[in-house]
Amino acid sequence: MAGVSPGTVDRVLHNRGKVSPENLEKISRILEDHSYHANIHKSALSLRKSFRILLFIPRYTAGSYWDGQIRGFEMGIREYSDIDIVADKLTYDQYDVHSFIETSSQALSMKPDGIILGPTFRRETIDFCHKLEKEKIPYVFVDTIIPETSPVARYAPDQRRSGLLLSNILDLICEKDKSLLIVNPKRLGSESFNTIEREEAIREAYSAHGIADRLKMLDLSMQDSDFAIILRDYLNDNPDVGIIAVPNSRANEIAACLDSDHVGRLKIGGYDLTDGNRECLMNESISFILDQKPEQQAFQALKALLSYLIFGRVHESLENEIKIEVIFRENCINPLKNT
Repeated sequence: MAGVSPGTVDRVLHNRGKVSPENLEKISRILEDHSYHANIHKSALSLRKSFRILLFIPRYTAGSYWDGQIRGFEMGIREYSDIDIVADKLTYDQYDVHSFIETSSQALSMKPDGIILGPTFRRETIDFCHKLEKEKIPYVFVDTIIPETSPVARYAPDQRRSGLLLSNILDLICEKDKSLLIVNPKRLGSESFNTIEREEAIREAYSAHGIADRLKMLDLSMQDSDFAIILRDYLNDNPDVGIIAVPNSRANEIAACLDSDHVGRLKIGGYDLTDGNRECLMNESISFILDQKPEQQAFQALKALLSYLIFGRVHESLENEIKIEVIFRENCINPLKNT
């Protein structure tokens, strides 16, 4: 169709070798007109090359949000089992910036062909990504989109919009004169970029509606043995609080701190359909959860990274927003009932 040799088309498809600007434009236009998508499986087999892929995310427990990322990553490895993939995993303490710095140094020393990165700390992630770029190691973001970086693709929800969604739903299901309390677990080091985005969105929304005085903030160290007492004392001293927004996946831990009186009068919303959050939805100690679909994020991230390693580009867009699902008790699937 382009009037060129198969070798010229091959060089364009796999981004290797020299092609004249005229032929590149002609071939690219035909590929776009016919919605051409290269076959990752067949192309990888023809290259006969092994790819070392590193999944670099926070530490996780079974049934947690990051465990969902692991499941999506492993599902992708099975999907592309005909490709020679060496799959590695590294985890860090998401509440300790020093852990991230140490583990990122280890990641660089492993010299992977590509990294799927679940970042937490903004400044330290930017430094790490600049080192990856210097070493020409491509990376894909999941969960978070960090500015001042150059990933080959990003798979994450819009955190600012999700913060607005969290506060809007809580405001709808609670009495109008009640205050909203944001409970934010403290970290050692800079604050989570996701948390910052969500909290700023809530603040802006309350300011825009002229009710900024109804917004309260409580920082808690989840490693502190008496954090439950601190939370209960705060609620007793602030009876106007009727809504609790938990801008991370630990809503169930906040709910577990409350006595029956608090649970009865408070509406709690948070993130991620972890096992603990699912249980709290079923017993109604949490009102709703925003599910960020971690399995889908990791699966798509692996696909994008393989596409880049094989073809020299990602065939989908750079920005890939994951649509959030709102989970209430009524649409929450309880796995205990299915076993």
